[in-house]
Amino acid sequence: MFPRLTAFDILKLFFRALFTLLVVAVFVVLFWRMGSSRVPKELVTLTPNEALLEAYRAQGDGLQKLTQEQNTITRNEENYGYFTVSSAVFVPDAEQLQLLVRYNDSTLKALQKDYALDFLPSSDKDWFDVTLVLAIDKTPDNAEDNLANDPSSVELVRVKPSELVARAHHGRHSYRKFVFDGVDFDGGLLAVYADFYYIGDLAYENADFDVYTDKAYGTLCLYAFTEDAINRQQPLTKDDKAALDAAR
Repeated sequence: MFPRLTAFDILKLFFRALFTLLVVAVFVVLFWRMGSSRVPKELVTLTPNEALLEAYRAQGDGLQKLTQEQNTITRNEENYGYFTVSSAVFVPDAEQLQLLVRYNDSTLKALQKDYALDFLPSSDKDWFDVTLVLAIDKTPDNAEDNLANDPSSVELVRVKPSELVARAHHGRHSYRKFVFDGVDFDGGLLAVYADFYYIGDLAYENADFDVYTDKAYGTLCLYAFTEDAINRQQPLTKDDKAALDAAR
């Protein structure tokens, strides 16, 4: 015989079951979000092009990657959380940067609001122009004038991507991977920034020259020259080598 349950016992069992369900639901959501935010491995593997292959032929397994621990997400009030740099890998011997950018579906909703668009931008299209700004020291013998904002001492050079090598959408995240060539570390490079512009803010005077608005939709520093030990030199991974060997 089962013991007779009072109304209090039934209520206690109900709340115990409800609490258990809530705990399980929280863990399910946490694991789902962790899985959906994990960067796909194939996107962080180096993507071969001719400049990278030439450096690999010369250096072999000794080819090194360089990264820095910089702020990886936009945090200004007007673009908080809009853009994330999932990976910024420099290959100095190839004068190259491979940049993986991520933005959430919420960024597309913010774009619609910020520009009063009468449609919701879809994740399968490219809405953002991504370029680099290189700060180059024109007076390398005088390090004290680098912060003076003097055009005669620091030159700002905008670099467009050589190619967009990957598009992907996982969970709530859109990924775009770019390869930038011509990032020369031997030419007085002081800093590298990534600028994000809404494509509607680009005007074209002719086929080869872009006129940008004064302020980017978002900007992140990817590299800053310093004598401190923040440069992280990394060897090629097994996946990097496999991709390069397959392309040779």
